[in-house]
Amino acid sequence: MATNMNPPREPRRPIKAIPTYYNGQRFRSRLEAKWAAFFDLCEWKWSYEPDDLDGYIPDFKLWFRIPVLVEVKPVQWDESDDDEQLLAAARTKLIHSGFSGEAIVLGSRVITEDAQGSKHWHQRLGAIMSIDDESREVTSWHPAFGFRCALCGRRSFADDVMSWHCRVRGCYEGDHHLGEWNAEQDFRLASNEVQWNPR
Repeated sequence: MATNMNPPREPRRPIKAIPTYYNGQRFRSRLEAKWAAFFDLCEWKWSYEPDDLDGYIPDFKLWFRIPVLVEVKPVQWDESDDDEQLLAAARTKLIHSGFSGEAIVLGSRVITEDAQGSKHWHQRLGAIMSIDDESREVTSWHPAFGFRCALCGRRSFADDVMSWHCRVRGCYEGDHHLGEWNAEQDFRLASNEVQWNPR
């Protein structure tokens, strides 16, 4: 008699947002505050809830050479149905907002991806998408990985499939500018900055 060795995964319980102060700003959730602390650690200039688009206010805007919108969701990056629903909701909001350009969806953690059974420096920050201005079509939707740019020295991220240019300064040299950066460790450090902040 065959038995199912992998029982169905229980849906995750919704995570209650805990309003949190960080650096004089009140955030709607502790997760948003953690990402703000992470942006500061990376020396990325950011704005919180910067734009009122068509029915959508992005969580952040990163003021890089070409600005990038940021949506924060409690995604675990475990390919669960919960993650898929959260990512689909973020995509839908961005597509219908009238926004064009690049946006990144950040989750509840940064993970070091497993390459052929061994850990390496490839840090999964989130999922990056591009929306074309004229067609309103999503032209890319791929994992975003973190790296330290060997050309400008800044912590940065790139699209794992489409474009490896440094989002912060626009640097590009094939893959020669992709240096090591432990983004997972930096996210833990940033998280500690806001973990016990009062509401």
